[in-house]
Amino acid sequence: MEFGCRAHDLTAPRTPEELGAACEAQDVRYVQLALAKSFPDMASGAREVSPGMGAHVRRVLAAHGVEVAVMGCYFNMIDADAVAREVGIEKFEAYLANARHFGAPIVASETGSVDPSFRYTEANFTTEAFDEAAAVIERLVAVGERMGTIVGIEPGVNHPIHDAETCARLVERVGGSPYLGFILDPTALVTPELAPRQLEVTHEMLGRLAPRIVATHLVDWRVEAGELVRVNLGEGSMDVDGVLAAVTAAKPHGYVLTEFTENDAIGRFVRAHA
Repeated sequence: MEFGCRAHDLTAPRTPEELGAACEAQDVRYVQLALAKSFPDMASGAREVSPGMGAHVRRVLAAHGVEVAVMGCYFNMIDADAVAREVGIEKFEAYLANARHFGAPIVASETGSVDPSFRYTEANFTTEAFDEAAAVIERLVAVGERMGTIVGIEPGVNHPIHDAETCARLVERVGGSPYLGFILDPTALVTPELAPRQLEVTHEMLGRLAPRIVATHLVDWRVEAGELVRVNLGEGSMDVDGVLAAVTAAKPHGYVLTEFTENDAIGRFVRAHA
């Protein structure tokens, strides 16, 4: 099995060449790339991202046997600040338009929070919050359809799209468009209390949404002082092998990316599970 990683979990690189070399050293074959986090010295907003930038990044990474699986463009889709929300939408739309030049089939985001500090709140689970997020996603999917790029939504327990049920409702809302997909992060879908049921939650998501799952994040965790703390893979309590077995059975050769596992710990995990 080939694995990818979240690119900025390789913490030293600041250029495409450095990122490609770091990925190759860790036996990583693809990345989820957030341009501003991996290349902080390169402007990469809605106005700057371009076909030329995409072609350059793609060419340099390919020289190291690495591709871009997902472009990360995370923003708060239900931000109470309408100006900030529109800035996020326009950047996501620009990434959808240019993703193919990077070689990426997917641009991804979570759906956000009514609380700007992202503290846990059940206000994210209201019909109003769902409708606001769905309206933004409908707009993005319409652009994705024109550009041939999948809008990848990552559900999480503190977001309007937070479980298999709200994902299914969202699919109906966009009329079943094939340009809506989901990023499955089993750790984002559980609270500390639900953590022992993580594999059950994974099976539920795959059972209901497998045709829509376009990538999986692997994030290990421990419960400390009642909080879910993310740690390097292999250092926590996640049933990694169980989750991998479920995902690979449902999505053979699907994108599987490590998150919150950094630097040499990425390579150790990849080589142990190759």
